Amino acid sequence: MESPLGAKKQPESGFSAFALLHVPGGYIAALAGFLIALALTIAVPGGGMADTVAGQMLERPFYLPWILAGLMCGRFCYSQQPSKIGLLAWVLPGLVLAWRVWSWQQTMSRYDSTWDTYFGKNCGGSECLYQLFVTVPFYSGLAYSAGAFTGWFKSRHKVDNP
Repeated sequence: MESPLGAKKQPESGFSAFALLHVPGGYIAALAGFLIALALTIAVPGGGMADTVAGQMLERPFYLPWILAGLMCGRFCYSQQPSKIGLLAWVLPGLVLAWRVWSWQQTMSRYDSTWDTYFGKNCGGSECLYQLFVTVPFYSGLAYSAGAFTGWFKSRHKVDNP
């Protein structure tokens, strides 16, 4: 089986070391989403303001560019290197998020809301960085896995057109 770029793909049943590149997929997609959001903030009028619709889609708690980048990266990477590992790209960021939420709840929850710090839009100052560096990779990882799933589903359910 050949990829669109001409390189031979490994069959999904066989293990390839390149399939492990799906593991940091959520983090790679988060970086791509950041670059997309940065470009949109510069290009779209009102993109950096939270009181506009465009600004709200780029800001917390929606993170639309990061999620769309995750979907596209997952679909593309799965098409280049089909592996069920791509379906699990959310696990590593999910474990990091769960650990950080648990540790925040144990130590800092009496000062700041855990929900607002990691998921809400009422985080303040440096606490919003937890969303950017912990929560967003989880969202991107989930989207990456969803994109990989669409690639897997398409490869399993090819429809022949008459």
